[in-house]
Amino acid sequence: MSATIVDAAPTRPGIRLSRVYDVARKVVLFAASPVILLILWQVLAKAGVLDARFFPAPSAIFDSLRGGLVHGTLLHDTVLTTGRLAMGLLIGGVSGLVVGIAMGLSQFVQTVLRPLVSMTYPIPKIAILPLFLIIFGLGETAMWAIVSVGVFYPVALNAYAGIREIDPIHRETAAVYRVSLWRRISTVALPGSLSLILTGFELGIGVGFLLVVAAEFMGSSAGLGHAIWQSWQTFAVSSMYAALAVIAIYGLVIQLVMSWLHRMLVPWRTEH
Repeated sequence: MSATIVDAAPTRPGIRLSRVYDVARKVVLFAASPVILLILWQVLAKAGVLDARFFPAPSAIFDSLRGGLVHGTLLHDTVLTTGRLAMGLLIGGVSGLVVGIAMGLSQFVQTVLRPLVSMTYPIPKIAILPLFLIIFGLGETAMWAIVSVGVFYPVALNAYAGIREIDPIHRETAAVYRVSLWRRISTVALPGSLSLILTGFELGIGVGFLLVVAAEFMGSSAGLGHAIWQSWQTFAVSSMYAALAVIAIYGLVIQLVMSWLHRMLVPWRTEH
C-alpha cells in the first residue's frame, strides 16, 4: 500500500503540468485564427492591397473603438443595446421555456400549440418589425417585443426537443408514483433537457442580437445598430467597423459563457 502511494505521488506534478499545457494549447488554438486574420488584414491594408476606404486597418479600427468607448457615444450605445437584448431575452426566454416544457410534458398542449409554433416559426422576424413599430411606436417596447419573438422560438423548440429525448422510463416512473407537476419539471424535465435548453438560449441570443441591431436601424436614435447606420451615412467606416467589433466581441463572450454553463451545469444535473 505504501509503495503504491510513494510511486503515485511523483506523478501528480506531471499531471498538473499536463493539464496546464492542455489549457494553454487550447487558448492558443482558440486565439490563433482571429489573430492571424487581424495581422494579415493589417499588413494588406498598410501595403495598399486593401482599399482603406472600405477596409481600414485594424489599428485604425482599434483607435475608433477605444475613442468611442472612452470618450464617445459607443459605450452608451453598447449599454443601451445590451439592456434591450437582456429585456427581450428575459421575456422571450421565459415564455419560450414555459411553452417548450408544456408541449414536452403534455400531449394536449402539444396538440394545441405545436401547429401554431410550426406555422409562425418560418416567418422572418425582421419582416414583422414594421408591424411592431406601428403597434408599439418608436420606443423601447417595440425593441423588446421584436427581440422577445426572436428568442422565443429557439428556446421553445429546443426545450420541447430536449424533453422529448428524455428516456420515457423516467416520465413513466414519475406518472406511476404520481409525482407532482413541479417535481416532474424540476427532477425530470429540466435536468434531462438542460443541454438543449442552453443551446436554445445561445441561438436565441444570436437571433435577438440580429433583430435588435436591425430594429435600431429604423426605430431608434441610439444603440449599436443606430451607430452602424449613422457611420454608414457619414462614411465613417472605421467607426462602423468599431461598432461591428463590439458585436463580434459580444458573440465571443456569449460563446464562452454558454460553454462554461454547459460544463458547469449539465454534468451536475445529469449526475443528480
